[in-house]
Amino acid sequence: MKKLSLALAILMLALALAVPASAATGKGSYGEVPVYKDGITIDGKLDEAYTKLGLKIDCTKDFDDGRYKSDTEAWIYVLHDGEYLYVAFDVNDPYDIDVKNYPEAHANSDNSWRQSGVELFLDWKNSGSNFAKYQTWIDGRSWTEGTAKGKESTYYKEVKTTSNVSAKNYIIEMKLPIMEGAKTGSEVGFNAMITSNDSLAAGNQDHVACTLPGKSNDAPDFLNITLSEKVVKLPEAPKEEPKEEQKPTENPTTGDPITVLAIIAAVSGAGVVISKKR
Repeated sequence: MKKLSLALAILMLALALAVPASAATGKGSYGEVPVYKDGITIDGKLDEAYTKLGLKIDCTKDFDDGRYKSDTEAWIYVLHDGEYLYVAFDVNDPYDIDVKNYPEAHANSDNSWRQSGVELFLDWKNSGSNFAKYQTWIDGRSWTEGTAKGKESTYYKEVKTTSNVSAKNYIIEMKLPIMEGAKTGSEVGFNAMITSNDSLAAGNQDHVACTLPGKSNDAPDFLNITLSEKVVKLPEAPKEEPKEEQKPTENPTTGDPITVLAIIAAVSGAGVVISKKR
């Protein structure tokens, strides 16, 4: 019996060591991010590749576990191609999102992070101790913090924002180099926060509209995404069958071979009769 207990203990220990550190520390996962290699144009639009193939994450959790209610809704779509991570935020924002109305003083203020936009947190090493923060506002400005501070051109390959003022919706699309040892098959700590306000004087509880579970600035609380090896493709559009060429309709009085021979015979016969009359 003791031998069986010892063997069971060894087996349990081996299984525990085989589990990724993130799972061992109680972290959960949003799921797998598929591989999409057919190319994505960064234009601030929600392509079919995102909505039909990408990992979709609901970011509509009210700030501070629902203590502060907000009408802002957001969804995040994620894909990768082995070299870049593609992230698209689809945000319904009740505030004024007309970038033409944004005062220049707000855009250049140290507190401009209080304006409407998104904050993405990526712990590339999934270590729970370090992360890069990517922030983009609805007017297209971008900024990075943490391991990425001052390296926007390195950490953002491309970023584009578009907005639909009448629908109170904006989309922020990012193309980010996969960094710091992460690769296909890796787990990456992932968190996001949506800021939604039109006043620089707003307090934190007023401008943070919705988040993902955990604390956005605390890497140990980040859940994970997995950079999957699964390659996905959009279905090809059905090919149109070539139309058969329509043959010209033959005149039944002239095109039919028997009719033609009858006409020739009739004409020949008529010629003979006429000759005899002469």
